[in-house]
Amino acid sequence: MNLFFQFFLTLLIGFAAQFFLPWWWVIAPIAFLIGLIFYNTHSIYSFLAGFLAGLLLWWGMSYYLSTLNHDLLAGRMGQLFGGIPALGMELITGLLGGLLAGLGALTANLGRQMIKKKNAVEAPSTSE
Repeated sequence: MNLFFQFFLTLLIGFAAQFFLPWWWVIAPIAFLIGLIFYNTHSIYSFLAGFLAGLLLWWGMSYYLSTLNHDLLAGRMGQLFGGIPALGMELITGLLGGLLAGLGALTANLGRQMIKKKNAVEAPSTSE
């Protein structure tokens, strides 16, 4: 259940933040902060939630922006990379956004696990 809420909240806040901040910048810090809020015992769930949210957000935004200029820029960029079609460039953009958000959420979850273990080791002893 944490996976769904983490995914949905990352997607929702990331989408809303695009109106105030550059769309290419917001996903990693937001995925990190949401990853701090939702604790997952298995770190792969945090990565997966961030990855899916970043993938959908960046692919959706690149698809939207690409359709505004009739795939002109994506098509030309695809030609530079060996003839990749415009949709392929949009999907690559989505994969990069997903990787960025997934690593942000994973970093938050692993940092939280590390702090939790450190606090458990440093618990004061009452036998002194």
